Amino acid sequence: PLSRNYSANLRNTIVKLLNKRPSSRPAVNAMLSKKWFRSQIQRFLSSAMIQEEFSHTIIHGNVPLCKASPNAAEAAEQPSNEDKREATKALKAQRQQAAEIEAAVKREAA
Repeated sequence: PLSRNYSANLRNTIVKLLNKRPSSRPAVNAMLSKKWFRSQIQRFLSSAMIQEEFSHTIIHGNVPLCKASPNAAEAAEQPSNEDKREATKALKAQRQQAAEIEAAVKREAA
């Protein structure tokens, strides 16, 4: 069981994300559709950071699905290799942090 120091929403989210069966874990889109989850994202990230993190242009190099104008793609600054490396490094750090949290939860549950 998770500590009562955390909100019920956070405890429930962690339990769902750490389900032993991967097929039972919520998908990213399911998590992002939760009002509570979105409110936490808005609470901790600036508008610019939200746009950067959820555009998927930095990590995957994808072009946004819609364009403001015919020249929008030309005007948009493409991420440099350094930006991609930094994003990859940040993603690895987040994964490491998630693994540490998972290990702590397992230790606490044992």
